[in-house]
Amino acid sequence: MFLVTTLSSCKIEEKITPLAEPITLAELQREQLKKELEIQGKSVANSSTLDSIDYGEDGVYYLKVTYNIDEVDIFEVANIPNQFEQLAHSFMGTLARIVLGIKGSQNVDLSNYTLDLTDLNFDSEIVRSVRIHKIFLKYSDQVEQNSDFQADFSFVESLELAQPIILPVIGKADKLLFSYRRRNNRCYYKCLEFEVHQQNLLELIKDDKELVLKPLLTIKSLPKVTDLKIQGQVELHIGLKLPF
Repeated sequence: MFLVTTLSSCKIEEKITPLAEPITLAELQREQLKKELEIQGKSVANSSTLDSIDYGEDGVYYLKVTYNIDEVDIFEVANIPNQFEQLAHSFMGTLARIVLGIKGSQNVDLSNYTLDLTDLNFDSEIVRSVRIHKIFLKYSDQVEQNSDFQADFSFVESLELAQPIILPVIGKADKLLFSYRRRNNRCYYKCLEFEVHQQNLLELIKDDKELVLKPLLTIKSLPKVTDLKIQGQVELHIGLKLPF
């Protein structure tokens, strides 16, 4: 009787220590999407930030990725191992080259640009779309300070980037990809923000790995500050379908 009373008065607690912290399905999917973004990009995206993930139709997740570059990186495409960053950089670098070519004693080179996209190879079963949502160019902090904040892009009336194509019956035509209009500037000419007309960039590169781009430029005057250095930002929307 004493033994029974003693045992019943003792509280026996059983504690189980989990091997890992619990993770929700949403967290698991996010981690897998981040991993797939690196796998499909062939490298870690060092200059990009994953801003959001939205679920679309047919099991496709849409990732908003912001890619930033400094002025020192504008032309160094060869040093960008990540495929998504390389694709974004190619278009932004082309636009930057055109703007930087507008200087007093130099002619603006309006010949066609050819982007070599041979190395880009996305798995179409996983990467369903790559869209540029925004391209943004601004002066570097150094230029702003050295010019006493007088540098601006008011000298650019319009800047477009088009793809020369051949249409049935009609013949040669230009397919507009990106455009800027001075009258639509919303940052007091301290930046250039381009309207995007092309939807899925994979449609541009699936057949031809060399993409010909035709710049169309109108300037209002020569720039007040000619020693220009530019920083940039591209917002990508990437559609991924998880392989499970």
